[in-house]
Amino acid sequence: MTRGRLGFRILTDRSVSKMPPPSDTKRAILKCTIRLLGTNGPNALSAGAIAKELGISKATVFHHFPSLTQIPLEAFELLFEDFVDWQPPPRMTLRQLLEALGSMTFTMLDERADFLRAYYVFFGIAMFDEALKKRQKDYLALVAARITSHFVQVGLEKRVAKRCANMALVVLDGIALHALAADNRPELRRSWMAFSNMVVRENS
Repeated sequence: MTRGRLGFRILTDRSVSKMPPPSDTKRAILKCTIRLLGTNGPNALSAGAIAKELGISKATVFHHFPSLTQIPLEAFELLFEDFVDWQPPPRMTLRQLLEALGSMTFTMLDERADFLRAYYVFFGIAMFDEALKKRQKDYLALVAARITSHFVQVGLEKRVAKRCANMALVVLDGIALHALAADNRPELRRSWMAFSNMVVRENS
């Protein structure tokens, strides 16, 4: 296996969001993986790079992971925890929920750009890896279901809430990708505001 090349061992569907919590060292390795992928791209990952970044030995890396190929998959699952676990403030209006979703995205762009770049590295790999694409689809479905529940909580009927959640996620994905690639955030903020106005208008 070539160091820095990413391969993935896909877990069963039963494992989605049900993996045991990692140890402190293991979690540090996973966070380091996300940081390396988000900073230097898909070819940056190796046991040596992780060991150097964390000040540990390569033996320690392989003590926690039988092979290098297991690390990106578990890092992918850790990365999605924030998306699945995000909770808006209680008792929001539809407009406030949309504002909160937009604010979360732009805050992540400001404070955790490496996290978002790693997210899109996984997207890029999944285009050419059917097994990872299936795995990623499972996680996106979890995120969509959670966001749908938030739209239901602000008073939308379930079918409408699901449609609004799916549209919002697609638009926010596009906004984050364009912000990372072109750094045109003022224009993207206006685009999100226009989308939010449309959703509120259609559901008033």
